[in-house]
Amino acid sequence: MIYRFVIAVVCLISNSAWAEQTVGLRTDVLLASPAMAIDEIDSSWQNPSSGDYAQARARLETYFNLNSQWAFGLEKRWHYLLGFSEDTAQFYSRLENNAIESGDYDLSLTINAASSSGVFAQYFIPLSLKINMLFTGHLLRGERIQDGRLSGAGSVSDDGLSYVWQLDYAYDENRIFESARKHESAWGYSFDINMQWQLNQEQHVEFTLEDVLYTLYWDALDQDKGCLDRPLSADCSVYSARDAYTQTLPIFARASWQYDFKSAKASIEAQAWQRYKALLLGVSLHGFQAQIDTINEKINLGYESSRVKVKWGFDQAEFAQAKHWQLSLDMNWPIL
Repeated sequence: MIYRFVIAVVCLISNSAWAEQTVGLRTDVLLASPAMAIDEIDSSWQNPSSGDYAQARARLETYFNLNSQWAFGLEKRWHYLLGFSEDTAQFYSRLENNAIESGDYDLSLTINAASSSGVFAQYFIPLSLKINMLFTGHLLRGERIQDGRLSGAGSVSDDGLSYVWQLDYAYDENRIFESARKHESAWGYSFDINMQWQLNQEQHVEFTLEDVLYTLYWDALDQDKGCLDRPLSADCSVYSARDAYTQTLPIFARASWQYDFKSAKASIEAQAWQRYKALLLGVSLHGFQAQIDTINEKINLGYESSRVKVKWGFDQAEFAQAKHWQLSLDMNWPIL
């Protein structure tokens, strides 16, 4: 597949554009889990703290810059979005660890996860002398899916434990009833938009929207709907069906402002992705960068040149203890 893709790309290249050719490798990973350490997401949540989500996203891309306007590439993506109420985290933790306390619990949980691979095309559009736009279209093949909503109430008293949950769940592997994974397939698309505006000689503004209209159309998928309860009752049951399914994933938005002091640069950057929010204050000097995330208490360190861009962010240097972790890397080489 890669061989055919490269041949198709080469056919689009004119002799005059060959000198501008570069090939690159890019990866972007973001992990955020304020309620618990990232390493404990699949555990029994022994000590959940304040926080109502665990989210992760990753892209791995190889790309070809054909000239100053066009780029093409191959990619692999992972998205994981888990949202829950604090009551749900406490209820699950105490239930799993046999330390449940008496009381009423408002239960709410959502999961939206997918992995996919595909190809993309990127086009650079100079809108004016000061404003540029970068537009990227992605054609994707879905590979894994978890998409569901669960809501209800739990109660613990001297008489025991009870709960009622309403369930709406689509999956390739049932994580509730622990069924075997099925190899499902989907096709889909998404778009990225990047706008850059040079306000004046010192100030630069940039806006980025990733995963715009990110949609996967699954051919046929197992789906469970209904209710779960304890103790069991005759009027509460789950119904299973297999049908086509459409999955959508949220936009990742970023906005930044940068001021150039000649010898150094200062910046402010805001990020939003579902429940994840970040506000970063940064400085850079001779390509070296440092940012402080004022919301998530995270530090970002990085370096940028014409051939390499790298950034590492963390709230704890030891990954097993971290609740926020980020790695971005972009390397490119000229084709001789």
